Amino acid sequence: MNQQYLVQKSPRFEYEKKLEKISMILQAGDLITVFYENLLKQIRYLQLRLKQWPDSKCNNRTRL
Repeated sequence: MNQQYLVQKSPRFEYEKKLEKISMILQAGDLITVFYENLLKQIRYLQLRLKQWPDSKCNNRTRL
């Protein structure tokens, strides 16, 4: 039998591949978390700016 075939079918190789996949999923999750945290910060900032905006500067088209 081919030695590479035996290595690819070993339990250790399978576990290492699964661990790599899990690691990649966790890294993607971290990136998504950072993205949403930054998005929430921007939303909070815009909400604060909107509250501070004087009503006299708003016209009917820009009023929410």
